[in-house]
Amino acid sequence: SAAMYAEGDALDYYLNPTRGKVPTWSDRFAVMAWSEWLESDFVSLAPAFDLPLSIVTGDATATPTAVKDFIHRLPHKPTVHQHAGTQFDFYDNPDTVQFASEHAIAHFNATLKVPA
Repeated sequence: SAAMYAEGDALDYYLNPTRGKVPTWSDRFAVMAWSEWLESDFVSLAPAFDLPLSIVTGDATATPTAVKDFIHRLPHKPTVHQHAGTQFDFYDNPDTVQFASEHAIAHFNATLKVPA
């Protein structure tokens, strides 16, 4: 009955006290939230994105096919940065988090307009 029970990285993340099993996690999941997450069609929203976009993703993340479909439907070509990390590496692996952070910072530095 666990929400994210799967062999491999997910199981390690949620059961490992040095990763996701922190004392403040109550070990509960709102089962009613599954339908909103699983039935949401974010790919269909891609044509509405009319701003510069930078995407950090990887083939081992939760929804790599949906990300590729989303990118394909965007009106403007985004900058895409691929990383070998898993979905859970993006939560707490220092190398993966640094990779994503550096690309996010570079994107915002290049695209945000700060009033003088």
